Amino acid sequence: MFRESSAQTIPWEPPYVLMEEGDPEILKLDFLKWGNKLYEDMLLVSGSGLPAGMHEVELIERARMKAAWEKNMKPNANDPSSLKQFRDYLEALERDEWAFREQSIHKW
Repeated sequence: MFRESSAQTIPWEPPYVLMEEGDPEILKLDFLKWGNKLYEDMLLVSGSGLPAGMHEVELIERARMKAAWEKNMKPNANDPSSLKQFRDYLEALERDEWAFREQSIHKW
């Protein structure tokens, strides 16, 4: 069966306004878009992440973990030990991000 891919459309994303104080998780997942896929031969076609596969599920879990860390880590600007702890946290988070990226590269 032939499918004309150039005729396929991307689902409409309506504009939104947050009416109350809130932090909807769905707004943190804006990296998931319809259409792009990374194939085994490393070709990237337009769009990325939807429908979600195993890699996207890992990204969602990492985003949830990072949000939980950020919620718990609020430095006190007047306390040097708090700032040092926050700096150490940021360095650990950055090392973890780089390790995850390297792992993703080696998978492909």
